[in-house]
Amino acid sequence: MSHQSSRRNFVKTSGKAGLAIGLAATLPSVLRAGVTATNEFQQQALPYMYNALEPSIDALTMEIHYSKHAAAYAKSLGEACTAEGV
Repeated sequence: MSHQSSRRNFVKTSGKAGLAIGLAATLPSVLRAGVTATNEFQQQALPYMYNALEPSIDALTMEIHYSKHAAAYAKSLGEACTAEGV
C-alpha cells in the first residue's frame, strides 16, 4: 500500500512542478501586457528646509547636493532606463 501511495505522491508532485514551471515561463509576458513604462524619474521634494540639519550640515551644502547632485542622479537614471529600454 505504501508503494502505491508514494507513486501517487510522486505523480501529484510532478504535475504540480510541471504546472509551476509552465506558469513561471508565461508570467513575464502576462505581466508586461498590462504595464506601460513611462521611464520618468522625478526628484522628490525635500520634506524639510535646507537649513534644517544645521549645524551638522549647512544650508548651502544641502542646497547644492539636492539641486545639483541628486537632481543629476534622477535625470541620469531616467536617461539610462530609456536607453536600455527598461
